[in-house]
Amino acid sequence: MTSMHITLIILLITIIAFATGKVPFSVISSGIILALVLTGIRTPAEAFSGFINTNVIMFVAMFVIGAGLTKTKLIDHAQNLVIRYKENPRMLILLSCLAAALLACITNATATAAIMIPLLIEIANDIGTSRSKLLFPAMACANIATSMTFLGQGASNMTWNDIMMKGGAPHSLQVWDFTIARIPLLIVAIAYMVFLGHKLMPDIDNRENSTKLSPLKEKIALIIVLTTIILMLFENIIGIKMYLIACIGAVLLVLTGVLSEKEALGAIHQPTIFLFAGVLTLSDAIKVTGVGDLVADYMIKMVGDTTNPYVMM
Repeated sequence: MTSMHITLIILLITIIAFATGKVPFSVISSGIILALVLTGIRTPAEAFSGFINTNVIMFVAMFVIGAGLTKTKLIDHAQNLVIRYKENPRMLILLSCLAAALLACITNATATAAIMIPLLIEIANDIGTSRSKLLFPAMACANIATSMTFLGQGASNMTWNDIMMKGGAPHSLQVWDFTIARIPLLIVAIAYMVFLGHKLMPDIDNRENSTKLSPLKEKIALIIVLTTIILMLFENIIGIKMYLIACIGAVLLVLTGVLSEKEALGAIHQPTIFLFAGVLTLSDAIKVTGVGDLVADYMIKMVGDTTNPYVMM
């Protein structure tokens, strides 16, 4: 059995484990890493490299940023805006999906998740709504909306246009064609989440609310948190990577006394970190073993000889 076949088996088992919803994320992630090491697909250093991936580091920092935000009255203001929809889950989900999609259009899905997850968690905690019913719909729509425009990750769209032209597409795509092509999918996704998808989400018990800050520290916290988020949105302009900006913000929250060290460490949602670390490692294995090429070849056979750029995309 080749390394490609072994990786494909690990991938299929991972998908099944996720689909059942019975296996904790941290266990799945640990299983991925151990399976790749024991089968020799990845070395221990390569298998555990997901924990130092810059996206994972950014998530760690943003959980701390989110913890600082929850100690301010900004969350209370957000709660006041959505409290009227407490008994209307569809409206809550619609607002969450629209906000996530808009943010993803100008950044990318990873940045959107890092910024919105802590905020949505605390809003759900405050109004007594299950977090899963806000988080999954919002993040699913964020992934669809990413690269819809020429902003953020969408800046690479025209590179894909060149690839499609080399693949035989008869006409070049324009900047807004990517937006037009994804709008129907985004509309369908939001409609699905609002009317059906949220019903399939599990109910999760929420945490207790955090204690609020003194007026001075609250101002300090708001300055640090909002400045961090704004700088992350303008990453390309200022030339500093998002994960570094997030880490600086997180450290400042502790240094200024907004959060204690214990509060900062306690804010990090370890299952999420394990999840990303394991999946990123599996993603690398898929690339190096050729599983990605295998799936791509199969998809090309399904498409056939079409030269329609939208079908190819």
